Amino acid sequence: MMDYSIRNLSKDERDSEFASRMMIRAACGSFEALYSSSSLKTILDFYAAVYRCQTNVFRKNVFVLNAGKENVGFAEVHFEDSAKEIPDLKDFIKTFGIKDVCKLLLFKRVFVFPIPRSEAYLHFLAVEEKFKGQGYGTALLKKVEKEAVSRQCNKIFLLTFSSNTRAIKFYERHGYRAAGKPRTGYGLFPILVNKPGIIRYEKQLSL
Repeated sequence: MMDYSIRNLSKDERDSEFASRMMIRAACGSFEALYSSSSLKTILDFYAAVYRCQTNVFRKNVFVLNAGKENVGFAEVHFEDSAKEIPDLKDFIKTFGIKDVCKLLLFKRVFVFPIPRSEAYLHFLAVEEKFKGQGYGTALLKKVEKEAVSRQCNKIFLLTFSSNTRAIKFYERHGYRAAGKPRTGYGLFPILVNKPGIIRYEKQLSL
């Protein structure tokens, strides 16, 4: 593993574009399913704009790992009081359509929110393909967990598809365990159609 540094997301446009691209990679298919009527480019461009408009407070919870002059990895963690600033709902609907926006909002309400004060939600973690297997993902994960402990969180959780065996092996190797069975919907409302179930993984943190 090359020498590396981990910093917070900056306001630089290249950082926003990198974060958007890595977010899609970390989501591993869920965004394409949620935004079924939109192209990948539309999703990337929209979320690059979202990252550009974030407050400095939120940027402290988004990490970029650099090796040399290259952006290598990305992680985003959420807490009870650190919801991401998003564009006006009208912009969401205009870009993705009301059906897909409703799917996204329902997905978040079912699987994520509200986040308890004592917990952290690892929203995204991804490393560029050519740098995988070199310890950078572990370095980012440790950084996120350290941040969670500094916020007095005694638990951290994440969501992943049951089919994403690479991610599952990674997180289990670092002490994360599945909490419940895979879920694809809530009641009468299907969240993801023709997709593997989503599993919540958790890890207890020592304060």
